[in-house]
Amino acid sequence: MELLEAIKWAGVVGEGGAGFPTYAKLNTRAECFIVNGAECEPLIETDKYLMRTFPEEIIAGTAVVSTHLGAKRTVVALKEKYEAEAAALSAAIEKSGADIEIVKMPAFYPAGDEHTMVYYVTGRSIPARGILISVGCVVDNVGTMRSVHEALEGRQVTDKYLSVTGAVREPVMLRVPVGTSFRECVALAGTNLSEYAVINGGPMMGLVLSEKEKIDAAVVTKTTGNILVLPPDHYLVGRSKLKMQRIRLQSRSACI
Repeated sequence: MELLEAIKWAGVVGEGGAGFPTYAKLNTRAECFIVNGAECEPLIETDKYLMRTFPEEIIAGTAVVSTHLGAKRTVVALKEKYEAEAAALSAAIEKSGADIEIVKMPAFYPAGDEHTMVYYVTGRSIPARGILISVGCVVDNVGTMRSVHEALEGRQVTDKYLSVTGAVREPVMLRVPVGTSFRECVALAGTNLSEYAVINGGPMMGLVLSEKEKIDAAVVTKTTGNILVLPPDHYLVGRSKLKMQRIRLQSRSACI
């Protein structure tokens, strides 16, 4: 309960995008604990940066949570092409002596999806409308594990690491206070576009913001992992504006 109270006090949430309160997710027991380092979508760099830069903090947080859950198996799952990240985590595991595995998955989309990851690691399929704990698993993001470690050190979640990529002069990794405007983040990366759209997240599942007012109002939250800058006439921007009727008509002609 001390762990859960510390996590709740620090305001730790799922940093993989869902933002579910971590203290609530971890108020259970699990056979298998999986830490997600696959960074599902392209053009997002945050989790890879965290694994390279803070491997010891991530492994320390993972070990504490695994003990709390009573997990018989603890895994950090990431894509096999993340060689530097796997090496950093492996060194941290060896140094700590923790019983944690590194599982390398093929570099396919959606390798970072929780259902896909649980099946790849355990061979278990989550039933329709089921949740991960129904097959004895809990999954959390690597950034969340670092925040858990920070919480146990007495630090609350008040800032966020995120990448800014796409149509920028210099793709950057930023550490900014929660509440920082998207415009300010883009300015730090620089762009030659007088007008631009952004995606909050990645190109596959991220939220497209194309209206000036919405971009002006957008701010970094605890779940912001990437800001993708695009020209206003980009294909992804146009697609986000399609009417549902049009999408249904297109889907009827799709072969898969």
